[in-house]
Amino acid sequence: MAIIRLASDTDLAVLARTYARAFVDDPVIRWLIPDDDDYAAIHLRFFTALARRWHAHRSLWCTDDGVAVAGWNPPGRPEVEIADPDPRVCDLHADSSR
Repeated sequence: MAIIRLASDTDLAVLARTYARAFVDDPVIRWLIPDDDDYAAIHLRFFTALARRWHAHRSLWCTDDGVAVAGWNPPGRPEVEIADPDPRVCDLHADSSR
């Protein structure tokens, strides 16, 4: 039986890969990152940034094996400090005309 627990720092890389595989065909994600080559190049940075934010809010949960994950922003979307943010993630959809 899987154990569900609050994610730790050491889980972030595995959980980013889990999110990337789960959302590869998601219409909203593919609107943000429509090109397959772009998705391949940036998907781990994108999902790592999300996972780091949810982890900072203590709202990132996973199974011990990392095949299941749930993360969210708490009500009110409070600000959190995230060490070493990747500025490239902010530019993922800068050109919305594509």
